Amino acid sequence: MKILLNLKDAVYYALNGWYNLLFLGLILFLAENMYTLPGNPQGFDLYDFSVLLIIGFLWIMESGYIFQILESTVHGSDKSPKFIRFKSMMVHGLKENLVLFTYLLCPIILIGLVILNAKVLMKVLELNPDVIMYYLHSARTFYFITVLGLFALIYFWYMGVLLNMAHYKGSIYSGFDLKGVKQRFKNAGIKNLTAIYIFIGAASLLLVCTFLTYSMVPVYIYKWDIVDILTQFIIGPLMIISGVRMLGLLDQKL
Repeated sequence: MKILLNLKDAVYYALNGWYNLLFLGLILFLAENMYTLPGNPQGFDLYDFSVLLIIGFLWIMESGYIFQILESTVHGSDKSPKFIRFKSMMVHGLKENLVLFTYLLCPIILIGLVILNAKVLMKVLELNPDVIMYYLHSARTFYFITVLGLFALIYFWYMGVLLNMAHYKGSIYSGFDLKGVKQRFKNAGIKNLTAIYIFIGAASLLLVCTFLTYSMVPVYIYKWDIVDILTQFIIGPLMIISGVRMLGLLDQKL
């Protein structure tokens, strides 16, 4: 029942800040689709390097804003943060991604041991379906599935990490405080966290599937239908903001 009440609150929270919702949708859209927009020549050149820098900037901004939602919720706020504290947003985004990368370093290395080709490894990390299916049907299927399972477990653990960081103003140290993270799991409850994990995972999968639909072929924006635009600009961001809000509600400071 608590998770249903939190879902109602989270959806209202996201819709009430509709301008932030749309802005986050724009950031997600640009970060995921810059390579499919017109004018991207073949091969890696200065254009691609510039695009990577922009995508990195947008990714950090997105991460920082999502963390600010979690942090403000944990500390009792009922209003979504505005896109105005860019310095704080970028700092939070950098720290959050640094902690995440540290946790993911082990499975990335394990996948790298299977895929020695750096270009192919990047395609796997980008969730290229053709490359992933190739390795799922190869002789190393069990090894590959085990590593993917490790990724899933780390992301589940990472929800507790984010909660602990939100309680300590985004401190990097708090991201590795195992005792503190365990306390967050105890406060939130494994069942509640599992439900939110599935919810946020579904939102992420929805955005990834929409992106992959168009990342394999050259696509111009006027060829996209209304469902894809709604998914990337509204539905996906709405689910992500709602999921993060629900996560924060499970462990609010009293």
